[in-house]
Amino acid sequence: MSSPQAAGRSARGVQRRQELQQRIAAWADIPLTVLALVMLALFVVELTVPLDPIWSARLGLAETAIWAVFVVDFVMEFALAPSKGRYLQQHWLAAISILLPAVRALRVLRFTRVVRSFTVVRLGTVLNRGIGAIGHVFERGEFGYVLLLAVAVTVTAAAGAYFLERGQPNATITSPGEALWWATTLMTTMGSNLEAVSVEARFIGLVLRVVALGISGYITATIAVYLLGVRSPGQRLPPQELEELRKLRRDVSRLVARPGRSRPGRNDRGGRPTGGPP
Repeated sequence: MSSPQAAGRSARGVQRRQELQQRIAAWADIPLTVLALVMLALFVVELTVPLDPIWSARLGLAETAIWAVFVVDFVMEFALAPSKGRYLQQHWLAAISILLPAVRALRVLRFTRVVRSFTVVRLGTVLNRGIGAIGHVFERGEFGYVLLLAVAVTVTAAAGAYFLERGQPNATITSPGEALWWATTLMTTMGSNLEAVSVEARFIGLVLRVVALGISGYITATIAVYLLGVRSPGQRLPPQELEELRKLRRDVSRLVARPGRSRPGRNDRGGRPTGGPP
């Protein structure tokens, strides 16, 4: 087989894999979006609500089932990806998230510091999937997307802080309500007498402050645009204003085209009004 024929077959094979990957992604888009939001809700419940052993086992089983679906989706997309290295670079958080159920085994072994660190990582990966799901419901950059993003980040950060601060000496965040107030004050850039004491919860607070800067800047700009009536670069003028602007441009063009024309009612030689006395 000649080299051009082999290259053609290889290109067709890559194209078929890409088309199959796109079809699978389109088919699984809505189910994975719903499962990501459910996973985020279950994770918040796991961190904040004390459950009896039966419900705790049921919660773990539900999370494991959702995790298995994400694993199958990741493996299929990875197998169909033309460039495995590029796919891992673009989906490294997803690759980490499918490895995190090992945290449950670490809990049994009571590796406290490792468990706490992996809890923070798991919080980031689960929240990343949730944010991606919100981006499928609302277009990124819209006000609804930013609002839901702020709520999701605030609630998840509060759940993580409560879990990490529980049982810490001199902790001021001792209940889910206090954790939610702490996260809300950080998200709205307000002051509070509550402060995290553990290293992991302080890291969550730092990330929350950074996210709050971006969200508050967007909301401030949106309010300013609404109050001042400033249009975005891609927004069109109303038809009436557009017609007035065109008329003004036509008038200016006529004036520019006749710069030496005298005022109406005067002749060109004497500059006196025509038809009047000498």
